[in-house]
Amino acid sequence: MAVAATMLLAAFGACGSEEPEAVQTTDTVEPVLEFSTMYLQPAFVLLRERTGEYADGMGALAGLDAELAAHGVAPAGPPFIHYLGKGDDGRARFQVGVCVSSDVSPWDDLSAQNLSERLVAYLETSGPWSDSRAWEHEELADWAEKAGFEVTGTACDYFLNWGTEGLPESLMAEVTLPIAVPEEPEE
Repeated sequence: MAVAATMLLAAFGACGSEEPEAVQTTDTVEPVLEFSTMYLQPAFVLLRERTGEYADGMGALAGLDAELAAHGVAPAGPPFIHYLGKGDDGRARFQVGVCVSSDVSPWDDLSAQNLSERLVAYLETSGPWSDSRAWEHEELADWAEKAGFEVTGTACDYFLNWGTEGLPESLMAEVTLPIAVPEEPEE
Protein backbone atom coordinates (compact mmCIF):
# COMPACT_ATOMS: atom_id res chain seq x y z
CA MET A 1 0.00 0.00 0.00
CA ALA A 2 1.42 3.40 -0.91
CA VAL A 3 0.96 6.03 1.75
CA ALA A 4 1.16 9.79 1.27
CA ALA A 5 0.50 12.79 3.45
CA THR A 6 -0.62 16.14 2.16
CA MET A 7 -1.48 19.52 3.52
CA LEU A 8 -4.90 19.00 2.00
CA LEU A 9 -7.79 20.93 3.37
CA ALA A 10 -10.01 18.03 2.28
CA ALA A 11 -12.50 19.24 -0.29
CA PHE A 12 -13.00 22.25 1.92
CA GLY A 13 -10.07 24.42 0.82
CA ALA A 14 -6.77 24.76 -1.00
CA CYS A 15 -4.26 21.95 -1.15
CA GLY A 16 -0.61 21.19 -1.67
CA SER A 17 1.09 17.81 -1.50
CA GLU A 18 4.22 15.88 -0.78
CA GLU A 19 5.38 12.81 -2.68
CA PRO A 20 4.72 9.41 -1.08
CA GLU A 21 7.58 7.80 0.76
CA ALA A 22 8.25 4.10 1.18
CA VAL A 23 11.02 2.06 2.71
CA GLN A 24 12.25 -0.84 0.56
CA THR A 25 12.81 -4.08 2.44
CA THR A 26 13.96 -7.37 0.98
CA ASP A 27 10.74 -8.21 -0.83
CA THR A 28 8.04 -5.81 0.32
CA VAL A 29 7.44 -2.10 0.52
CA GLU A 30 6.40 -0.88 3.95
CA PRO A 31 4.43 2.35 4.19
CA VAL A 32 5.91 5.33 5.96
CA LEU A 33 3.03 7.03 7.70
CA GLU A 34 3.23 10.81 7.67
CA PHE A 35 1.00 12.55 10.17
CA SER A 36 0.04 16.19 10.32
CA THR A 37 -2.69 18.54 11.54
CA MET A 38 -5.09 20.87 9.76
CA TYR A 39 -8.32 22.76 10.27
CA LEU A 40 -11.33 21.41 8.42
CA GLN A 41 -13.51 24.28 7.27
CA PRO A 42 -17.18 24.56 8.30
CA ALA A 43 -19.46 22.29 6.27
CA PHE A 44 -23.11 21.34 5.92
CA VAL A 45 -23.54 17.56 5.73
CA LEU A 46 -26.22 14.93 5.27
CA LEU A 47 -25.72 11.91 7.55
CA ARG A 48 -27.21 8.47 7.99
CA GLU A 49 -26.39 6.38 11.06
CA ARG A 50 -25.83 2.66 10.60
CA THR A 51 -24.99 -0.37 12.71
CA GLY A 52 -23.38 -3.57 11.51
CA GLU A 53 -19.89 -4.33 10.31
CA TYR A 54 -17.59 -1.45 9.36
CA ALA A 55 -17.12 -3.22 6.02
CA ASP A 56 -20.80 -2.40 5.33
CA GLY A 57 -19.87 1.29 5.16
CA MET A 58 -18.89 1.20 1.49
CA GLY A 59 -22.25 -0.25 0.49
CA ALA A 60 -24.00 2.37 2.61
CA LEU A 61 -21.98 5.12 0.88
CA ALA A 62 -22.88 3.72 -2.54
CA GLY A 63 -26.55 3.76 -1.54
CA LEU A 64 -26.29 7.36 -0.34
CA ASP A 65 -24.54 8.32 -3.57
CA ALA A 66 -27.40 6.81 -5.62
CA GLU A 67 -29.99 8.65 -3.48
CA LEU A 68 -28.21 11.97 -3.97
CA ALA A 69 -28.25 11.44 -7.74
CA ALA A 70 -31.95 10.48 -7.67
CA HIS A 71 -32.75 13.70 -5.76
CA GLY A 72 -30.56 15.81 -8.07
CA VAL A 73 -28.17 16.72 -5.24
CA ALA A 74 -24.53 17.32 -6.13
CA PRO A 75 -21.98 16.59 -3.39
CA ALA A 76 -19.96 19.62 -2.24
CA GLY A 77 -17.12 17.46 -0.93
CA PRO A 78 -16.00 13.86 -0.56
CA PRO A 79 -18.21 11.28 1.13
CA PHE A 80 -17.12 10.02 4.52
CA ILE A 81 -17.58 7.35 7.15
CA HIS A 82 -17.53 8.58 10.76
CA TYR A 83 -16.79 5.73 13.14
CA LEU A 84 -18.78 5.98 16.38
CA GLY A 85 -17.53 2.84 18.15
CA LYS A 86 -19.35 -0.31 19.17
CA GLY A 87 -22.74 -0.51 20.82
CA ASP A 88 -23.59 -2.61 23.88
CA ASP A 89 -24.41 -5.47 21.52
CA GLY A 90 -20.85 -5.38 20.09
CA ARG A 91 -22.02 -4.18 16.68
CA ALA A 92 -20.22 -1.31 15.00
CA ARG A 93 -21.93 2.09 14.91
CA PHE A 94 -21.01 4.54 12.16
CA GLN A 95 -22.37 7.40 10.09
CA VAL A 96 -22.09 7.71 6.33
CA GLY A 97 -22.35 11.21 4.99
CA VAL A 98 -21.44 13.80 2.43
CA CYS A 99 -21.04 17.58 2.32
CA VAL A 100 -23.83 19.31 0.38
CA SER A 101 -25.15 22.81 -0.20
CA SER A 102 -26.83 24.24 2.90
CA ASP A 103 -30.14 24.60 1.04
CA VAL A 104 -30.55 20.81 0.77
CA SER A 105 -33.18 19.33 3.10
CA PRO A 106 -32.76 15.78 4.43
CA TRP A 107 -35.21 13.02 3.44
CA ASP A 108 -36.15 9.61 4.86
CA ASP A 109 -33.73 8.66 7.66
CA LEU A 110 -31.07 11.23 6.71
CA SER A 111 -30.24 14.01 9.12
CA ALA A 112 -28.54 17.33 8.41
CA GLN A 113 -25.79 18.87 10.49
CA ASN A 114 -23.65 22.00 10.39
CA LEU A 115 -20.05 21.13 11.20
CA SER A 116 -17.99 23.95 12.64
CA GLU A 117 -14.33 24.50 11.87
CA ARG A 118 -12.34 21.85 13.68
CA LEU A 119 -8.73 20.89 14.27
CA VAL A 120 -7.86 17.35 13.19
CA ALA A 121 -4.84 15.10 13.04
CA TYR A 122 -4.73 13.34 9.69
CA LEU A 123 -2.94 11.09 7.28
CA GLU A 124 -3.71 10.15 3.70
CA THR A 125 -3.75 6.55 2.51
CA SER A 126 -4.41 4.72 -0.72
CA GLY A 127 -5.15 1.15 -1.69
CA PRO A 128 -7.93 -1.32 -1.03
CA TRP A 129 -10.31 -0.29 1.73
CA SER A 130 -11.36 -2.77 4.40
CA ASP A 131 -12.34 -2.72 8.04
CA SER A 132 -8.94 -4.29 8.77
CA ARG A 133 -7.39 -0.84 8.18
CA ALA A 134 -8.49 0.29 11.67
CA TRP A 135 -4.81 0.20 12.63
CA GLU A 136 -4.49 3.55 10.82
CA HIS A 137 -6.92 5.09 13.30
CA GLU A 138 -4.90 3.66 16.21
CA GLU A 139 -1.59 4.90 14.78
CA LEU A 140 -3.07 8.36 14.22
CA ALA A 141 -4.39 8.52 17.80
CA ASP A 142 -1.01 7.37 19.16
CA TRP A 143 0.81 10.03 17.12
CA ALA A 144 -1.59 12.79 18.21
CA GLU A 145 -1.19 11.93 21.90
CA LYS A 146 2.61 11.66 21.61
CA ALA A 147 2.63 15.05 19.84
CA GLY A 148 0.86 16.57 22.86
CA PHE A 149 -2.70 16.83 21.54
CA GLU A 150 -5.88 15.67 23.24
CA VAL A 151 -8.04 13.36 21.13
CA THR A 152 -11.58 14.79 21.34
CA GLY A 153 -13.63 12.38 19.22
CA THR A 154 -13.62 9.40 16.91
CA ALA A 155 -12.06 8.82 13.50
CA CYS A 156 -13.61 9.87 10.21
CA ASP A 157 -12.41 8.69 6.78
CA TYR A 158 -12.97 11.00 3.78
CA PHE A 159 -12.85 9.17 0.43
CA LEU A 160 -11.07 11.61 -1.87
CA ASN A 161 -11.47 9.81 -5.20
CA TRP A 162 -14.95 8.38 -4.65
CA GLY A 163 -16.84 7.87 -7.89
CA THR A 164 -13.80 7.16 -10.06
CA GLU A 165 -13.03 3.87 -11.77
CA GLY A 166 -11.07 1.19 -9.99
CA LEU A 167 -12.62 1.54 -6.55
CA PRO A 168 -12.10 0.17 -4.01
CA GLU A 169 -8.66 -1.15 -5.03
CA SER A 170 -7.32 2.35 -5.69
CA LEU A 171 -9.23 4.19 -2.98
CA MET A 172 -7.60 7.34 -1.60
CA ALA A 173 -8.75 8.20 1.90
CA GLU A 174 -7.96 10.99 4.29
CA VAL A 175 -8.10 9.56 7.81
CA THR A 176 -8.94 12.28 10.34
CA LEU A 177 -9.22 12.43 14.11
CA PRO A 178 -10.52 15.48 16.01
CA ILE A 179 -7.96 16.90 18.43
CA ALA A 180 -7.44 19.87 20.72
CA VAL A 181 -4.39 21.67 22.01
CA PRO A 182 -4.35 21.11 25.78
CA GLU A 183 -4.65 24.20 27.89
CA GLU A 184 -1.66 25.11 29.99
CA PRO A 185 -2.38 24.76 33.71
CA GLU A 186 -2.56 28.06 35.55
CA GLU A 187 0.18 28.60 38.08
